[in-house]
Amino acid sequence: MMKAKDKEHGGAAFHEAATSTTTTEARAMLSAFGSVGATHFDVTLKDERAGTAVKFDKGRTLNGLTLSLASLLYRAEQEQIDIIVRPRGKNESALIQLDDLNAESVQKVKEFAFAVIETSRGNFQAWLCVTDANETTARQLRETTGADLHASGAVRLCGTINHKKKYAPHFPAVRLIESQPGQTTTTGELRKSELLQDAAKPATTPPPCSFLAPF
Repeated sequence: MMKAKDKEHGGAAFHEAATSTTTTEARAMLSAFGSVGATHFDVTLKDERAGTAVKFDKGRTLNGLTLSLASLLYRAEQEQIDIIVRPRGKNESALIQLDDLNAESVQKVKEFAFAVIETSRGNFQAWLCVTDANETTARQLRETTGADLHASGAVRLCGTINHKKKYAPHFPAVRLIESQPGQTTTTGELRKSELLQDAAKPATTPPPCSFLAPF
């Protein structure tokens, strides 16, 4: 069955008109990741109806993926499949995904984020580049912001449609809400804003008292 946009534009005209805006948004998202060190992306095309991956491309370069966006987005639209990307780079540990944030939570972190993405209505992701992050930084940030503790590090491509079954029949668009290319932060800045807490010091047990029983 033809979609409304198919009827309006038709054939090749739809290919050009329908992908111009979405391609711009997708390109801006990839550019934001590239600005903080992402050089490659693992790309998954997923059929949410079947719950299976249609295609998986490991390590697509930023430039190569950007150049193929128009055809990739057109395929996703025609086949009603989802495009999911996972950023890769030398500084992967610095790229922290805060997933499943509500509008209130995202307001607290957006000044530190290089990208804020709405993956469904009222459901947001914030991506931070924390230059001095260690192995506990991501979990601490997720705990203080109420984000998903088990975020996978993969994100739906902006400009596409989120076809998860729970959203049927009104599938939401994935939107780039805010982008600050080159935006980085540090653990010190996050602590000042109380988004990170200093690790609790282990309690010390006083040495046992030694005394002589009275006679």
